[in-house]
Amino acid sequence: MVKLDERGKIIEEKLVLAQLIQRNDLLKVQPGETIPTDGRIIDGTTSCDESLITGESMPVDKTIGAQVVGGTKNLDGLIIMRATHVGQETALKQIIRLVEDAQTSKAPIQQLADRIAGYFVPFVISISVLTLIIYIILGFTMFDQMKKYSSVILFRIFFKLRLFNINSIINLMMMIHHRMDIHP
Repeated sequence: MVKLDERGKIIEEKLVLAQLIQRNDLLKVQPGETIPTDGRIIDGTTSCDESLITGESMPVDKTIGAQVVGGTKNLDGLIIMRATHVGQETALKQIIRLVEDAQTSKAPIQQLADRIAGYFVPFVISISVLTLIIYIILGFTMFDQMKKYSSVILFRIFFKLRLFNINSIINLMMMIHHRMDIHP
Protein backbone atom coordinates (compact mmCIF):
# COMPACT_ATOMS: atom_id res chain seq x y z
CA MET A 1 0.00 0.00 0.00
CA VAL A 2 1.31 3.46 -0.83
CA LYS A 3 0.54 7.08 -0.08
CA LEU A 4 1.11 9.73 -2.73
CA ASP A 5 1.72 13.45 -2.42
CA GLU A 6 -0.19 16.02 -4.48
CA ARG A 7 2.29 15.64 -7.40
CA GLY A 8 1.78 11.83 -7.50
CA LYS A 9 5.11 10.88 -5.89
CA ILE A 10 5.25 8.04 -3.37
CA ILE A 11 5.78 9.40 0.14
CA GLU A 12 4.96 6.29 2.17
CA GLU A 13 4.98 2.59 1.33
CA LYS A 14 4.02 -0.41 3.49
CA LEU A 15 3.35 -4.09 2.93
CA VAL A 16 -0.20 -5.23 3.83
CA LEU A 17 -2.12 -8.49 3.57
CA ALA A 18 -4.59 -8.74 0.70
CA GLN A 19 -7.43 -9.30 3.20
CA LEU A 20 -6.77 -5.86 4.75
CA ILE A 21 -7.10 -3.89 1.50
CA GLN A 22 -9.97 -1.38 1.54
CA ARG A 23 -11.81 0.26 -1.36
CA ASN A 24 -9.90 3.31 -2.71
CA ASP A 25 -6.57 2.17 -1.23
CA LEU A 26 -3.58 2.92 -3.45
CA LEU A 27 -1.50 -0.17 -4.21
CA LYS A 28 1.92 -0.56 -5.80
CA VAL A 29 2.22 -3.72 -7.93
CA GLN A 30 5.68 -4.65 -9.19
CA PRO A 31 6.49 -6.74 -12.28
CA GLY A 32 5.89 -10.46 -11.71
CA GLU A 33 3.51 -9.92 -8.79
CA THR A 34 -0.12 -10.97 -8.71
CA ILE A 35 -2.61 -8.10 -8.71
CA PRO A 36 -4.20 -8.32 -5.24
CA THR A 37 -7.71 -7.00 -6.02
CA ASP A 38 -9.80 -5.41 -8.76
CA GLY A 39 -8.86 -1.82 -9.47
CA ARG A 40 -7.97 0.96 -11.88
CA ILE A 41 -4.44 1.98 -12.87
CA ILE A 42 -3.60 5.55 -11.89
CA ASP A 43 0.11 5.47 -12.78
CA GLY A 44 2.31 3.29 -14.98
CA THR A 45 1.83 0.89 -17.87
CA THR A 46 2.11 -2.87 -17.98
CA SER A 47 0.98 -6.07 -19.60
CA CYS A 48 -1.23 -8.42 -17.61
CA ASP A 49 -1.73 -12.16 -18.00
CA GLU A 50 -5.53 -12.45 -17.67
CA SER A 51 -5.71 -16.11 -18.73
CA LEU A 52 -7.05 -16.99 -15.28
CA ILE A 53 -10.19 -14.94 -16.02
CA THR A 54 -10.58 -14.89 -19.81
CA GLY A 55 -8.67 -17.99 -20.97
CA GLU A 56 -6.76 -15.80 -23.44
CA SER A 57 -3.08 -16.73 -23.45
CA MET A 58 -1.84 -13.41 -24.89
CA PRO A 59 -0.97 -10.65 -22.39
CA VAL A 60 -3.23 -7.59 -22.34
CA ASP A 61 -1.61 -4.13 -22.37
CA LYS A 62 -2.81 -1.83 -19.59
CA THR A 63 -2.31 1.93 -19.31
CA ILE A 64 -3.51 4.68 -16.99
CA GLY A 65 -7.27 4.40 -16.43
CA ALA A 66 -7.47 0.72 -17.40
CA GLN A 67 -9.26 -1.81 -15.22
CA VAL A 68 -7.16 -4.61 -13.73
CA VAL A 69 -8.59 -7.81 -12.28
CA GLY A 70 -7.47 -9.28 -8.98
CA GLY A 71 -5.70 -12.62 -9.29
CA THR A 72 -4.14 -11.82 -12.66
CA LYS A 73 -0.39 -11.44 -13.16
CA ASN A 74 1.39 -8.11 -13.66
CA LEU A 75 4.03 -9.09 -16.21
CA ASP A 76 6.41 -6.27 -17.03
CA GLY A 77 5.66 -2.84 -15.60
CA LEU A 78 5.44 -1.12 -12.24
CA ILE A 79 1.90 0.22 -11.65
CA ILE A 80 0.09 2.18 -8.98
CA MET A 81 -3.57 1.21 -8.81
CA ARG A 82 -6.64 2.26 -6.85
CA ALA A 83 -8.68 -0.64 -5.38
CA THR A 84 -12.25 -0.52 -6.68
CA HIS A 85 -13.63 -3.90 -5.60
CA VAL A 86 -12.39 -5.86 -2.59
CA GLY A 87 -13.25 -9.13 -0.86
CA GLN A 88 -16.42 -10.80 -2.12
CA GLU A 89 -17.02 -8.05 -4.71
CA THR A 90 -14.05 -8.96 -6.94
CA ALA A 91 -14.56 -10.51 -10.37
CA LEU A 92 -12.76 -13.70 -9.36
CA LYS A 93 -14.95 -14.19 -6.28
CA GLN A 94 -18.09 -13.61 -8.37
CA ILE A 95 -16.96 -16.22 -10.92
CA ILE A 96 -16.30 -18.71 -8.11
CA ARG A 97 -19.76 -17.99 -6.64
CA LEU A 98 -21.44 -18.50 -10.04
CA VAL A 99 -19.66 -21.83 -10.56
CA GLU A 100 -20.64 -23.02 -7.08
CA ASP A 101 -24.27 -22.04 -7.69
CA ALA A 102 -24.29 -23.84 -11.05
CA GLN A 103 -22.91 -27.00 -9.46
CA THR A 104 -25.43 -27.08 -6.64
CA SER A 105 -28.58 -26.18 -8.58
CA LYS A 106 -30.55 -28.35 -10.99
CA ALA A 107 -31.36 -27.48 -14.56
CA PRO A 108 -35.10 -26.92 -15.27
CA ILE A 109 -35.27 -30.03 -17.50
CA GLN A 110 -33.71 -32.10 -14.72
CA GLN A 111 -36.30 -30.79 -12.24
CA LEU A 112 -39.06 -31.71 -14.70
CA ALA A 113 -37.63 -35.21 -15.16
CA ASP A 114 -37.42 -35.70 -11.38
CA ARG A 115 -41.02 -34.55 -10.94
CA ILE A 116 -42.27 -36.91 -13.68
CA ALA A 117 -40.25 -39.81 -12.27
CA GLY A 118 -41.73 -39.11 -8.83
CA TYR A 119 -45.19 -39.93 -10.19
CA PHE A 120 -44.35 -42.35 -13.00
CA VAL A 121 -42.24 -44.87 -11.06
CA PRO A 122 -44.77 -45.44 -8.21
CA PHE A 123 -47.57 -45.65 -10.81
CA VAL A 124 -45.77 -48.35 -12.81
CA ILE A 125 -44.84 -50.32 -9.69
CA SER A 126 -48.40 -50.19 -8.34
CA ILE A 127 -49.85 -51.31 -11.71
CA SER A 128 -47.33 -54.16 -11.79
CA VAL A 129 -48.20 -55.30 -8.27
CA LEU A 130 -51.93 -55.03 -9.05
CA THR A 131 -51.47 -57.11 -12.22
CA LEU A 132 -49.53 -59.74 -10.26
CA ILE A 133 -52.25 -59.94 -7.62
CA ILE A 134 -55.01 -60.25 -10.26
CA TYR A 135 -53.17 -63.04 -12.08
CA ILE A 136 -52.53 -64.92 -8.84
CA ILE A 137 -56.21 -64.68 -7.91
CA LEU A 138 -57.33 -65.71 -11.42
CA GLY A 139 -54.79 -68.52 -11.45
CA PHE A 140 -56.24 -70.06 -8.28
CA THR A 141 -59.91 -69.55 -9.14
CA MET A 142 -60.03 -70.11 -12.92
CA PHE A 143 -56.98 -72.29 -13.59
CA ASP A 144 -58.68 -74.62 -16.10
CA GLN A 145 -60.11 -71.82 -18.26
CA MET A 146 -56.85 -69.88 -18.18
CA LYS A 147 -54.89 -72.95 -19.22
CA LYS A 148 -57.15 -73.31 -22.25
CA TYR A 149 -56.64 -69.66 -23.41
CA SER A 150 -53.14 -69.03 -22.03
CA SER A 151 -51.40 -68.73 -25.42
CA VAL A 152 -53.96 -66.15 -26.66
CA ILE A 153 -53.78 -64.18 -23.40
CA LEU A 154 -49.96 -64.14 -23.43
CA PHE A 155 -49.91 -62.98 -27.07
CA ARG A 156 -52.31 -60.14 -26.28
CA ILE A 157 -50.33 -59.10 -23.20
CA PHE A 158 -47.01 -58.98 -25.08
CA PHE A 159 -48.63 -57.13 -27.99
CA LYS A 160 -50.16 -54.51 -25.67
CA LEU A 161 -46.91 -54.06 -23.76
CA ARG A 162 -45.00 -53.41 -27.00
CA LEU A 163 -47.59 -50.88 -28.12
CA PHE A 164 -47.49 -49.22 -24.70
CA ASN A 165 -43.67 -48.94 -24.85
CA ILE A 166 -43.70 -47.45 -28.35
CA ASN A 167 -46.46 -44.98 -27.44
CA SER A 168 -44.69 -43.97 -24.23
CA ILE A 169 -41.47 -43.16 -26.08
CA ILE A 170 -43.28 -41.19 -28.78
CA ASN A 171 -45.35 -39.26 -26.22
CA LEU A 172 -42.25 -38.47 -24.16
CA MET A 173 -40.44 -37.16 -27.24
CA MET A 174 -43.44 -35.04 -28.21
CA MET A 175 -43.65 -33.63 -24.69
CA ILE A 176 -39.94 -32.72 -24.69
CA HIS A 177 -40.24 -31.07 -28.11
CA HIS A 178 -43.26 -29.12 -26.93
CA ARG A 179 -41.52 -28.05 -23.69
CA MET A 180 -38.36 -26.95 -25.48
CA ASP A 181 -40.39 -25.35 -28.29
CA ILE A 182 -38.59 -27.36 -30.98
CA HIS A 183 -40.42 -27.78 -34.25
CA PRO A 184 -39.21 -30.38 -36.77
